[in-house]
Amino acid sequence: MPRSKVGSQPPVPLSPFIKTSNVPIVKPPSVALESTNNTNELVRPSLVDEATWEKYISYRKIVLSQNQPVEFYARVVDQDGQPVEGAKLKISLVRWNEAIFVATNYLHWDAGAAHQQKFFDLYSDANGWIQLTGETGSFLDMTGLSKDGYISGYPNGNFGGVHYEFRGVRTPTQNILMTNSWNPQKGYMLHLWKKGATERLVRWNKGFRITQDSTDQNISLLPAAENETGYPDLVLKTPKANPNIQEGDRAYDRWIIIEASPNAEIQETSMIYPYSAPQGNYGRDFKFLYQPDSRDGDGWTRRFYVKARNGKLFASLGVSFASTSGLNMQVDTIVNPNGSRNLEPDPDKLITDAAEIHAIDLATRPQ
Repeated sequence: MPRSKVGSQPPVPLSPFIKTSNVPIVKPPSVALESTNNTNELVRPSLVDEATWEKYISYRKIVLSQNQPVEFYARVVDQDGQPVEGAKLKISLVRWNEAIFVATNYLHWDAGAAHQQKFFDLYSDANGWIQLTGETGSFLDMTGLSKDGYISGYPNGNFGGVHYEFRGVRTPTQNILMTNSWNPQKGYMLHLWKKGATERLVRWNKGFRITQDSTDQNISLLPAAENETGYPDLVLKTPKANPNIQEGDRAYDRWIIIEASPNAEIQETSMIYPYSAPQGNYGRDFKFLYQPDSRDGDGWTRRFYVKARNGKLFASLGVSFASTSGLNMQVDTIVNPNGSRNLEPDPDKLITDAAEIHAIDLATRPQ
């Protein structure tokens, strides 16, 4: 009986849903260090002496041992945790082409042709499961996730992969949760947002450079008109963690604080798609201790909801902090100026006219 939710059972094989590119499909080896069961193909040619042939065979085994068994499992769910059927996950698989190493080609093989990349379009089943098994290779890379009627925040390009190495070692490239991708009971979780009713929103982004003198900087949820000061819905503060540190001594610890104005509140969220603002549980500020030598010293990205101007505005903020060339912060903002918590973006309903945005800004400022 089909399941209605993503659960504890492993997925069934999805071979009918697999589509590949025009790259020739070669039957994978049954043993990791061999490429064929036909030993007659590996008979030493008479013009090659035995010592040279042994070197060829040894090198062949080393090269083909890069092709390790691939086992990949993923689950696709929507914003409510419900499985999404028919979502397309694009995957590329890097491997060595065994066909290059048969006796007729082997002594004159082309390294470029031997390095093969296969492409797959994998579709989720009724329970959201996707799997790829029965292949061999050295590196699997996810390059796209999509479905009509859904918003996908995943880029067209690398957003997570797995290295398949000797003795069953597997190493994720980015997210540590990718370790679930070789667990058929869990699977790596992928998220889509099911589109719903949308409203007119304002969307903008702005960069902030954190100054050495720790000057406070106002963040207005609605861009101000030219030559005007925006309303300070939030304030970015960056004081030194130790006020006794002298400028130029060394890279020093400092606080990164996003503080709400008296008419606003802020709440950090782990939602991948922050498109539905909560009604309550907001706070006064967000604090992060920047330590140059720490794991997060190079940068991070966090998401926030903001309730501002006494509830006249709701917003989602994507805040990216980087320290690669100075200290910088990029803020990507979606604002609903109608007092609604609906923040689902719709390109056809974005408010882009500067005069209209200015009028909204003035109308929603607290008296």
